[in-house]
Amino acid sequence: MKKIFLFLTIFLMAWLARSQDIDFFLRNKNDNYKMPQIPEEMTFNEYYLLSQTFRMQDMLYATVVPGYIHLKAQENKTAYTLIGLRAIASGALGYEYFKLKQQTGNLTLTQFLLYGGQNQLLTRLDRGIIGAAIITATATYLFDIIHGKYILEKKQEKIRFKYSPRISFYPIGTGNIRGYGIGLAIYL
Repeated sequence: MKKIFLFLTIFLMAWLARSQDIDFFLRNKNDNYKMPQIPEEMTFNEYYLLSQTFRMQDMLYATVVPGYIHLKAQENKTAYTLIGLRAIASGALGYEYFKLKQQTGNLTLTQFLLYGGQNQLLTRLDRGIIGAAIITATATYLFDIIHGKYILEKKQEKIRFKYSPRISFYPIGTGNIRGYGIGLAIYL
């Protein structure tokens, strides 16, 4: 009976979430920068960056793929640093888990994560390694989301500014004749 209930619950959740994207703030239109035409000087990388959005789906991807948002923002050095840090943290947690499992014989992953730090078989160094690994994994996730979103929006704003129409004010008059107003020029 429990298996049938679990299956029906999962089926109902899957049926209700038919979308490939999870977003709590649905929009009817895309809120990206609208351009009447793409400027000839714009590169594909600039166009690609301009069309990127930050959504709830990206936050979920970032839990599995470290540095995902920075990769999306084309910040490869930061992304690979986050990948390395999360790999080291995961390796340290795995090492401590298997070390404790060999000592106890029967240890599930849930027991390790919930009670591993309280186990008397662990030394103070082992508890410190577990704590540091969990903090590092969490910090890389949060840094990827917060800093990655900031970098992506900053790059998009630079591109929008680079290709946006500009209004320039200049004094009226040429040579020795001085004007008493300002002129307006629009550069496209």
